[in-house]
Amino acid sequence: MKKQKSALFKIRFLKTYKIKQYLFFLFLSWNAAWATTPEDGLFAPIHKHPANSLDLSESLSLTYTNITQNFQKTSSHPHSRMESIDFSHSKLSLETLRTLPKTIVELSLNSIEYPTDHPNFTADLIDAVLEFSNLKKLHLAENAIMDAEVIKITKTLPLTELDLSGNLISNPGAQAIAQIQSIVCLNLSNNLVGDSGAQAIAQMKELVDLDLSRNLIGDTGVQNFPQRKKILHLNLSDNQIGDDGAEHLAKMQGLASLDLSRNLIRTDGMRSFSQTKITDLNLSDNLIEENNTQPLFPM
Repeated sequence: MKKQKSALFKIRFLKTYKIKQYLFFLFLSWNAAWATTPEDGLFAPIHKHPANSLDLSESLSLTYTNITQNFQKTSSHPHSRMESIDFSHSKLSLETLRTLPKTIVELSLNSIEYPTDHPNFTADLIDAVLEFSNLKKLHLAENAIMDAEVIKITKTLPLTELDLSGNLISNPGAQAIAQIQSIVCLNLSNNLVGDSGAQAIAQMKELVDLDLSRNLIGDTGVQNFPQRKKILHLNLSDNQIGDDGAEHLAKMQGLASLDLSRNLIRTDGMRSFSQTKITDLNLSDNLIEENNTQPLFPM
């Protein structure tokens, strides 16, 4: 009973609290959000006070019609300024997704729970996402996305931030992503990207933050990374990079952090970094052995 009273209190608080200015952030994750009518529900305050950031990750009932109706009202609000929405780890219908305001610039749909009666949900989800032409930041981690879906994304959206970690993307998908030259932050960790895909990614001139950990990248895949002067943070852990790859990466200028843990780097490869200016270098879990007659980093 105490838990129910607390939840009821929170709903009433949202309904009655007088907001003098626009609500910028509304965090409602880990809820079972629902309403009997649009006027009585958890989302009623949004009608009068449109938010520009809405996090509904872990919400379990987002397919309810009344919530869809609320979003329709939010979208049609004359002063709607909704820009960021997070539905990660939730049950989500495509109908609900399509009612969201097209003003959104950041959309998070990580690990969406698929309807069992919708075998083509991933492809249809991507099609629905493409309707948001103003998107700049897109997070679609852990959705079993393959190269064909990625290619559709890259032909449509002018993104600056893209998270496709934990999917099934291989070299063709990575090569398609490399065509979006506006991307600054890219996460393709835990996919199936190999050398040719990494070589394509290395041609992205605006990259600042890049995560290619847990892929299939070897020495050849990283040989062109020294050309990228803007990258500050690079994660290549858990790949197949050896001494030659380490020598290529040691030539990168401007790096603040480099993670090469869990690769195939030996002592000679490690010594390639003896003159590095990288402030955060991780070479743990490689094949480095200390030679008692020669220091690892000569003075």
